[in-house]
Amino acid sequence: MRHESSVTSLSWIPSEAVPGLNKVVFGSGFTHYDEPPPDRIDDLESLRDADRFRFANVLSAWVDVEDGVIVSAGYNGRCLMGATTLAVG
Repeated sequence: MRHESSVTSLSWIPSEAVPGLNKVVFGSGFTHYDEPPPDRIDDLESLRDADRFRFANVLSAWVDVEDGVIVSAGYNGRCLMGATTLAVG
């Protein structure tokens, strides 16, 4: 029997994470804070298109078990860069 699992982590910048002089850059409109990510990610590409994160790590793994013994296993991972928008002028 195969058992599979996956996890996705997002990097995002909430407004309270930027202190001091760096806050000026965000306040000027050159770059922006990120909205909190949803509790459940159904469409990672749509979140990227909406500029909702800086990057995402997508990890998955599986094992095949026969009679209580793992007979094979595998894993996969990828990084998806966000579409960070910068304002100039």
